[in-house]
This record gives sequence, C-alpha cells and structure tokens, in this order.
Amino acid sequence: MLDVESVARLCAHLDGLPLAIELAAARVRTMTPEQIEARLQNRFELLTTGERTAPARHRTLEAVIAWSWDLLDAEARQQNWTRGVALLQLNRIGDAEPLFDAMIHGRERTQEGLEQASMGWLGVAEVGRLRGDGHAATAACRHSLSLFRDRDQRASPWFLVAVAATISAVVLDGPDIDEDPAYWAARLRGRFLATQRLRPQLVDKPILGTVLIGWSAWALTDPAVRSRGLEALALAETLGTRQDLPSMRISVHLAHAESILGADAVRSARTAFSRLTVAERTARAFTVLGPSQR
Repeated sequence: MLDVESVARLCAHLDGLPLAIELAAARVRTMTPEQIEARLQNRFELLTTGERTAPARHRTLEAVIAWSWDLLDAEARQQNWTRGVALLQLNRIGDAEPLFDAMIHGRERTQEGLEQASMGWLGVAEVGRLRGDGHAATAACRHSLSLFRDRDQRASPWFLVAVAATISAVVLDGPDIDEDPAYWAARLRGRFLATQRLRPQLVDKPILGTVLIGWSAWALTDPAVRSRGLEALALAETLGTRQDLPSMRISVHLAHAESILGADAVRSARTAFSRLTVAERTARAFTVLGPSQR
C-alpha cells in the first residue's frame, strides 16, 4: 500500500504532467515514491544548472524522460550482473570477468550507476576468489563498499549483499587477509536492523537470509556468539539468500561450520530449524540478530 501523501507530493513535484507521472509510476514496483522523488530531484538539479530557455514545465518533463533512459541503461547493466553470476556458477570465469568490468567502468554517477559499479566490483571480488587471489578479492570488496557513500545509499539492499559477501570472503579465505570481519559483521547487523525498524511490516526474506549467512560467517569464529552463528546459518539455509554468489554458497558455509563445531551439531541445528514455519523462522532470525548480539 503506497503512502498517499508521498504519492501526492511526487505528483505535485512532477507538475501534474500525465506522461511524467506515468513514467514515474512504472518504477513503483522497484522503488518507493520517496526514492523516486529523491532521485528525480538529483536530475532536476543537473538539468536546471546553467542557461536554460525552455519553460519550467518542459524542463520537468525532460528531467523525467532523461531519468527513465538512465534506468534503461541501469537495467542493461543489471543483465550483465545476472549473466556474470550465472557464468561464475558454471566456473566460466573468463567469460564472466568482462561483464563485471563493463559495470565498473560505467560513466553514470547517479545512485543507480554507483550501485551498479559496486555490484561490478563485487563480481570482480568473486572472480579473484575463484582464482585463489584472496588479497585481490578483498581489495575489490573494499572498492565495492566504498561506493556506498552516504546513509541513503547504504539503505540499499545491495549494500547488505556487498557487506555479507565481504565478511564471507574474508572469513573463508583465511587469517592472512588484512580486513576485520568483526567490524563489518557489526555494520551488517546494525544496518539491517536500522532499515527494518523503518519498515517493520515488510521483511525481504532473501535479504534477511543474506544478512544471516554473512553474519554467521564471522560469528562462528567467535566463541562468545558461536551458537548464535550456527542458528543464523541454519536459518539462512531455510530462508534463502539474495544472490547465489560463490562466497554465499550454503554448502561452503556449512562445511565451514562443521570444521568448527562438528557435523553432528550442524546437522542437529539444520533439522531443528527446518521444522519451523516461515513466520517462526523469521521471528527467530530477528532474535538471533537482536540488540543483545554483537
């Protein structure tokens, strides 16, 4: 259900132009009205600088059309991401790499463009891991995270995916990687809970599963929260994750857990949580990630 005040404000922002409203409405399935309004404002600022002779209403319509074309470019880069990840699953690293490179070198500096570049760097990190170069992978992860520069950008689900993948890569690739997974585990948990408090009625279960698997990778290495880490991993398996990245493969994380706690403990946790309903799993996930946890 859309917020009526937000929709009314967006329509007013678009000067009531039917085509402008129609173009913006086409994006409601993937963005909130507030996000559409904020991103259009960025475009307005760009188009209204310098000498402009067109009427203000024409500039508004031009802004929405230009923004719509930007999103088409972003969708093309999204296809590169989807294809690249699929190729990694087939171990066709050489075919996947140029697709991620194309995402990195996009010239668009909008929020969508930066998110796409971040995803590209995350793909490069996965390529590095599959080639056995953990240090290059970690550097690429840093590039990915550095592109989420402000609070609004870090509210994107892709920030959570990038952080979870970074934690997983650092933990799974060994102690010689110069990165602190505890720091990113705290950021991951805190950012997810903060975002969820703003929209408590909406739970993106694959994103929740992604957060759980990333946080569990670190938690399993810390005796103080190890049992919670196992719970988080078992819950992640039942909820699923947002992207089937190599660093997020559940089989790899289960093997990691077994190396620490033993196969019997992991099997018992998986069996217990598989018997819960979806609502029970979701509620338990929030307990595992709750304020009492580090």
